[in-house]
Parts: sequence; structure tokens; C-alpha cells
Amino acid sequence: MMHAALLTLLVLLGSAQAFAPTIDPTPEPNIGCQAQTLAAVTKMVAEAPPSDLGAIQCLTEFFTGLGPKQTQLSLAKLATTQKNYTGYMHWFNGTKEMLDQYQYMWIGIDFDGKGTGTITLRIEAPADIGYVEYHEACPELDSTSPCATIDFPGDFLPRKYYTRVTPSGEFISFVKVAAGYYSDVNVLTPAPIE
Repeated sequence: MMHAALLTLLVLLGSAQAFAPTIDPTPEPNIGCQAQTLAAVTKMVAEAPPSDLGAIQCLTEFFTGLGPKQTQLSLAKLATTQKNYTGYMHWFNGTKEMLDQYQYMWIGIDFDGKGTGTITLRIEAPADIGYVEYHEACPELDSTSPCATIDFPGDFLPRKYYTRVTPSGEFISFVKVAAGYYSDVNVLTPAPIE
């Protein structure tokens, strides 16, 4: 039974805290998602109805707009810096009930500074380890600019995060499962130092 529950969790895993970070900036009218801040884009997405195609399109435009600003040094922080990140799903390919469950269970990703990151959960589960790699041309979403991937080849849910750093120092990731679809879009935020 534990394996079935874990498999269900991992099917759309990629999320974080049980609450959303405070988002107060108001989106600027009449400018596209590429020119907005991360906070403004996530606010627009949060206000969209579930399964709204405009939400995923806006997140895609924002991700693409980050492309020219990406550097190997900024993206390498995931691989070379030991740091814990909390995560939060801002778009989810499923029901609100499933999203709420996964938001609660997933804490984030702990990176070891040696090229790997481990999913952290509020439940006991086998280690879910991902491997960070830099790409000069992002293999998904925008092949004209760099991104990092975090490849989780695990037994339960093979998936890959396509990741870019934002001007605020957070990382936005589109999570693609082996079945060929995006399960979610999440943001990794540096965890406060305890």
C-alpha cells in the first residue's frame, strides 16, 4: 500500500510547501508575460481558472524571456553549491485536490554541491535523486538559450526539470515526465538558513 501511495505522489511530484509565498506585485497592464516579474506572473497564474491554457502559455513566455539572461555560472549554482530549496507548484496538470495533496507532501530539493539534488518530503519515502546538467541550448521550450536540467531517473517516476534562474534568484522549472507531458511548473526558492 505504501508503494501505491508513493507512486501516486511521485506521478505528479515537483511541488513544495503547503502554502504559497506572499505575492504582492500587480501585473503591469498591456505587457506580455516575458516582461513581467516572477511574482507578477505567478499572481496571474494563481488567479486563472484550473486547467487554463493561458496560465501555462504565460509561464512558457516568462521562461522563454529569461533565456537571453542565463549564464553558465548562474545555472551552475544548482550543481556546485550546497543549498536547500523549498518548492511551490504554480501550475499543475491535474485536479486542485491532487495539487493540494502534493503541495503539502513536497518540501523541496536539497542540493549537495556535487551535481545532485534530493527531493525532500513530509512523508517517508525512498531517496529520489536528480542529476544537474548545464545545456548551452535548452533541449525543451527554447533551444536558443541555456538552461539546466535536473534529471530524476528513479524507479517510481522518471522525470526531468527544465530550469532557469530568475532575476530574484529563484529557479523556475517545467517538469516533464517520461510519458512525454508536463506535470507541473514549479519555483525553487532558497530555504532560509536555520
